[in-house]
Amino acid sequence: MAKSPNEMIDAVVKNLPAKTGKTADEWVEVLRKDGPEGHRQQIDWLKKQHGLGHVQASIVTTWLEHGGNPYADTEKLVDDLFSGRNAVLRPLYDALAKEMAALGSDVKAKPAVTNVPFYRHRKFAEVRPAGGALEIGLAVADKPAEKAPRPGGPDRINVKRTITEVNEIAGLREELKKAYEMN
Repeated sequence: MAKSPNEMIDAVVKNLPAKTGKTADEWVEVLRKDGPEGHRQQIDWLKKQHGLGHVQASIVTTWLEHGGNPYADTEKLVDDLFSGRNAVLRPLYDALAKEMAALGSDVKAKPAVTNVPFYRHRKFAEVRPAGGALEIGLAVADKPAEKAPRPGGPDRINVKRTITEVNEIAGLREELKKAYEMN
């Protein structure tokens, strides 16, 4: 199963001392003391002046900006995603997440900043607020790709559905089950 953003950041942070000689907190202090302002400038500086890789440098700057791993609190990620104008979609998301969990005990939600992917062995669905509705992308391999749930980039998601009411979830059950079983 793919790692969540939280798991990826934790793995890089764990390996920083062995690979760079400093912990994430020590790199943050280097940035505070001598580094430039601005996220992009800090990444470039860490790469050029200290030889960090791009991912390492990005994680160190993110660590500085957020006081640690911003993906560590998955509930906060979901709360933030469904706040403000998207708060009205939270009950719809909660009902859909419950439906996903009912597919099997191996379903894992791995919230990110802009969406919530659902995994079994591989990602089989992702959910995001979109224009006052809940957009659901599904990985159903035997279907031709429809308009991608998000622009650009390769993705396994090839079917997109949009719902605005809890009662619409029932109409998605067969597709959710198929995506779950195929992945």
